[in-house]
Amino acid sequence: MARAIIRWSVNGERSNQTGNEVVGRLQQAGFERVGTASYEVDGAPMRHLVAALRDALDVLERPIGGGRLDHLWVYVDNPDSI
Repeated sequence: MARAIIRWSVNGERSNQTGNEVVGRLQQAGFERVGTASYEVDGAPMRHLVAALRDALDVLERPIGGGRLDHLWVYVDNPDSI
């Protein structure tokens, strides 16, 4: 099982539609909020995590309410591989 953490910021967005869409997709995949625009899931299959992160990146690539992606931080590890 693996763990993933994602954090992002969108600048110049007229609304928070992008963040809301990303959060909804991450929460469906079991991610929980751990800080401002930071979400984590632990103990999930790697395939599941990669798919959830791909969904989030699809939204962040083209922010819904305008603006642009300021930063994106993603961390994934697989402690079971040791």
